[in-house]
Amino acid sequence: MFENALWFFSGAIAYRIFSYLLGLGYSKVIFEDTTDAILLLIDAINADIEKSIEIKKLNLENTPGFEEEVNKIIKSDQRALAEWRNVIVVKMLLSLPRSYHKFLTYANWHQARQRIKQLKLKKEGGKTK
Repeated sequence: MFENALWFFSGAIAYRIFSYLLGLGYSKVIFEDTTDAILLLIDAINADIEKSIEIKKLNLENTPGFEEEVNKIIKSDQRALAEWRNVIVVKMLLSLPRSYHKFLTYANWHQARQRIKQLKLKKEGGKTK
């Protein structure tokens, strides 16, 4: 009787350990998929902002007599975009639990761009023709 109880409780403990370990692995996969999706969304927003700055530049260049002011405005827009890129990545990192930071390979926009390139290559490689 005691032996049966011992086997039962050791099975229950083994179940708890294995289910915990499987849960950790699954949560890591979900976390990585979610952060990758966020990075791709940030990249899409960045592309839209770059396009709008380019359109703004083209429209302002057609304004005669204000070349110096147009250059200042465009440089200011480009600085703001560069700052936004870094701030958005840092804010994303700050919003995550500290225990998940070890799973990330980036801490700024330049490093995040490398991950975005990897994701795009992976996505293109997975397409069938």
